[in-house]
Amino acid sequence: MPNLYVTSNNTFNWKEINILLGNLSDCFNIHNQPGDWFNTVVHNLWPVFIEAHKSIRNCTHQQLEQVWKLSQWTRKENEIQECYKHFSNYSPTGTVEVILLLTSILERSLGKVFLLKGHNVPFLFKDLLSTKELASILGTFPTVFIQVLLGTPVALNLRNITWHGFPCPHEIKPELGAVFFLVIASIGEILATKHFTVNSLPCRPQVSTLIYHSNLLEGCFPDLLTYKTEIRNILLNSHHIAHSHLLYWEAILEHYFKSRYDKCLLLLLPQIEQVLRSIFCWANGCPERVLTAESTSFYTTLDEILAENINDMKINKVRAVLGDCLIEMLQDIFVHQKGPRIRDKISHGECDLCDVTQTLTNHIICATLALIIKAREEETNVEDSSGLHSITKLVTDEVKISCLSDRSSVETVLKLENTIRDASKKYVSKFHSSSLLKNSIVEITHKLMEWKTYPRPELVEKLRCMMWEEVIQEDKTQLLQLKLDLWNSISETITSNKHDYENTFSDVVGFITEYKILTIYRSKTETDILNSLKQIADNIQIICRQVEQGLRDKYHLHCSHMLRSRQRETYHRMLNTIPRLHTALECVVFILIIHLIHINRLPTATSKEYQHMNRFLKQVLQYAQNLTTYTSVEKNRWDEVVALTSSFSHLYQASNQNCILKDIHNPKTITIKD
Repeated sequence: MPNLYVTSNNTFNWKEINILLGNLSDCFNIHNQPGDWFNTVVHNLWPVFIEAHKSIRNCTHQQLEQVWKLSQWTRKENEIQECYKHFSNYSPTGTVEVILLLTSILERSLGKVFLLKGHNVPFLFKDLLSTKELASILGTFPTVFIQVLLGTPVALNLRNITWHGFPCPHEIKPELGAVFFLVIASIGEILATKHFTVNSLPCRPQVSTLIYHSNLLEGCFPDLLTYKTEIRNILLNSHHIAHSHLLYWEAILEHYFKSRYDKCLLLLLPQIEQVLRSIFCWANGCPERVLTAESTSFYTTLDEILAENINDMKINKVRAVLGDCLIEMLQDIFVHQKGPRIRDKISHGECDLCDVTQTLTNHIICATLALIIKAREEETNVEDSSGLHSITKLVTDEVKISCLSDRSSVETVLKLENTIRDASKKYVSKFHSSSLLKNSIVEITHKLMEWKTYPRPELVEKLRCMMWEEVIQEDKTQLLQLKLDLWNSISETITSNKHDYENTFSDVVGFITEYKILTIYRSKTETDILNSLKQIADNIQIICRQVEQGLRDKYHLHCSHMLRSRQRETYHRMLNTIPRLHTALECVVFILIIHLIHINRLPTATSKEYQHMNRFLKQVLQYAQNLTTYTSVEKNRWDEVVALTSSFSHLYQASNQNCILKDIHNPKTITIKD
């Protein structure tokens, strides 16, 4: 019997599908339809899904090659083929894995199609599917068909319910996974008929920062590669993993221990959200929201789980249950703009899954285990209901029976739990603005301490190069006084906290590294100030690199007698300017540190204090930006640098009016966290 809805190319017959949709007009808008329309359409389309499943399952090798060829427009045909192989092995979680991967590929790729006629790709997939630009290229029927699958919560909404971790493996039929292979191939066919080639589609580069983030997270937790049995035991003994979801965790561990970290992370991200949702509902006494993903209901997602307040402005008790360190860890993984934001980036197709490392996957599994261990401790401490509410156990006692058979195995589990617990208690945010600022300050301080070690000649064209100390002492500006005042403030703060440091600039590294600042639920004003501080630090880092490059390059050319007369004069001015510039940058570093310290008192600062602070920081930023320009290899304008360093006294005068710097001689005004 010939297929009615699937062509010989394993693409959809849109004419026949349009009949099932109700013979749509070109101006049809899915968002204007009543709820009954969606129920009817989904019912009518089910034969299409069945036929798509049979068709893709029974493809010959030649037919599959045609499907992969039509999928080339995504530039992810290899990943799609690999996904098909896994789907064909009848894995219990295979259908969900197909939907997770192919919806992320589809979203990213349709963004490229949109750019053929549009400019800014909408952030949300449902908004992208609603654009006239996409409909004008794909046609009304294909667009509405995809919207029924993915683009509205009142239809199947397959992308959202799977990425948020709601369905059990058996609840998503394989027919709904198979349909996505044909959707991708069908779009490829439409583009081909309109003479769009792979190369004619606009490029949307994927972010490539996962390795960078992995490096920063390395060492936070123990390596789990030898703990498979112990991990299973911890998972089995959690109230926050439903019995029906244990199949996901078996697949997650199988992928992890077979080094399939991309597939592991795809399944892991929705499941960590489901665990967090269960903890959220237990902590806030709303058990009815654990499994809710109805089109007419607001369902709980990561944004609300990690928010300070819940939707009725009550305090979110997740923080009280998990503690600040775990919340910091979760915000690092999912929220902070400079962090991996791993769920958003992978679910929207922004990341290349080839960049997913064992370190990153290991970290997120350990984070999940830390959540489970901490929640279990809190459950043990709470009898009946003392401000925190119990929810129905999602795992039966029979299922939770330990799989361990001897005392040594039990001890191994306890040892792993203790290691994860201790690591999570020591966690410090790596991607919050204040953490990144601290790292920048440390790097700048190291670089500034190296400046005196760079090689310099005694003479340049018979002109004596002044000694470092000579230049500093000859400087008649207030720069040295500003440095002294700022340093005295910081040194007194260090002394008041009993840090055993010597009285040198290098002490900054140890002090700022150990300094702890709260990163959770901080105000927007504070974030703006931190961003200004980070901008200043970024410019200082650029200046340090430019000075280092300039000194090394010029010294090499000087020793090789390759400098022309004018270049020698410039080099001479540079050498006699560097010490002054060094002093000015030390002052800027001290200003950054003092502001960072005072971040802890921002919630009590007045709007007038904020204004003073912002005004002052804008002046410092402008100063740093000008120095960045003048010290560049292209500009090389050292007379202007001298003038700028001399005018730094104006910033000193401004600092006397600044709400922070006016009290630098009183270290008691500075609040330090242990």
